Amino acid sequence: MTGTAHPTLIVLDVNETLSDLSPLAAVFEEVGAPRAAAPLWFATTLRDGFALGLAGQNAPFLDLAKDVLRTVLAPYVADEQQRDAAVKSVLDAFGALDTHPDVPDALRDLREAGIRLVTLSNGSARVAESLLRRAGLTDTISIEHEDPNLTPEDGVLASLEGLRQALAAAPAPRA
Repeated sequence: MTGTAHPTLIVLDVNETLSDLSPLAAVFEEVGAPRAAAPLWFATTLRDGFALGLAGQNAPFLDLAKDVLRTVLAPYVADEQQRDAAVKSVLDAFGALDTHPDVPDALRDLREAGIRLVTLSNGSARVAESLLRRAGLTDTISIEHEDPNLTPEDGVLASLEGLRQALAAAPAPRA
């Protein structure tokens, strides 16, 4: 055996994988909901997104996140205007999250090892780019891939095929 095989490409999810959602608990508390509502909201958003996809329906992540937030916050923020303000506060905080503390060094180590890093997200490319910029990682992750034109019927394989095509069209960056 000549050595251990290493990957040449790693595809990373953004929300919760790279971003640290734990600060959202304090935002939920600030708007009158328990801290435990934050992970409930995110898990419910993902669950509902998967369910819609399996049912052949499509909902943009932001729209789904807002709808689920309104539902999760309803028992704690009864007034609709206050609830709308609370939804805005949570989503603003979501868009300003930082990475988990170990992410920047880990990604730089992978990049220095010659591994190409890309993101594949069902969320906004703008949010992902902002997260990576704040962490100083825009030169570390070579391609941001988001395909809002995919329908649920296309599924994961089509999304990965779109990513494969985008990667094939773009030259791999030098380590």
